[in-house]
Amino acid sequence: MALNPTVAAGPDSTDHSPVIENEIPTYRAISPLAIVSAVLGVLAGLTFIDPSWYAAGALAVLTGVIAERKIRRRSDALTGRVYAQAGIALGLVFSVTSLAYTFWSHRAVTVDARRFGAELTKTFNYSKGTTPLDTTDVIWYMIPPQVRKGVTPGDAKAKLVEIQKNNERFMDLEAKVRQMFEHAGKSEVRFRQVENAFFIELTAYATLLFDVGDGEGEAAEAPGHVHKPGEPDVLPGAKDHALVRIKAFPEPGRYRWFIDHIVYPYSPSTYKHEEEPADDGHGHGH
Repeated sequence: MALNPTVAAGPDSTDHSPVIENEIPTYRAISPLAIVSAVLGVLAGLTFIDPSWYAAGALAVLTGVIAERKIRRRSDALTGRVYAQAGIALGLVFSVTSLAYTFWSHRAVTVDARRFGAELTKTFNYSKGTTPLDTTDVIWYMIPPQVRKGVTPGDAKAKLVEIQKNNERFMDLEAKVRQMFEHAGKSEVRFRQVENAFFIELTAYATLLFDVGDGEGEAAEAPGHVHKPGEPDVLPGAKDHALVRIKAFPEPGRYRWFIDHIVYPYSPSTYKHEEEPADDGHGHGH
């Protein structure tokens, strides 16, 4: 008699028939904060153009860290760690790199502006010592480098005189220089320090502080001095200061400066930059 194969197999037999189960994976949403972190991380790259974007870098790191923690706690419902980690990395890299770049750029501008300040001091005192007074060399430094390139003050003297007559900016700057020289008297104009160095967009500026006068006239301003009508507020010889704002024309490996603005008389550490219309060196814009 034939045996029933099912019975013969016994209770320990293995059934290889397929088992049907619910194999559809659980849906996990991408964390919105992770996406926000990634976007902010990309925007942090704008810190090289405008420092206000440092906030984007900081927020990219903050939102990225929060998003990653939430994803870890709710790994069954959330995903997007790659976006969160990318946001953290981009925020850190752009912010730190931009800070380092800003520091070294500021240092480079300060060092080069100091060099120019020493050079300008020699020009001031050379012009001040001429008889009759000749401010041609000083005016030459008021012309943007792209205009004065390849032209020496001597060769350009006639041109400078013509420019000076037709350009209110040059006339105003030269008047300040002559006022400085008149006040300094026999003493030299001395460069003291770079008071500030800064960038506006990608253009470098620096403010140079100069000492004008040696203090010999201070006695005239002592208590009891009667200020006469028409007498200047700053008496000749009294120690005073001038601020010269210079603007850079960038070239590979160096800055080429020109005098952009002069404040005289000036109290140290009181200058506030105000953007002025650009000048092309031909009398336009001012």
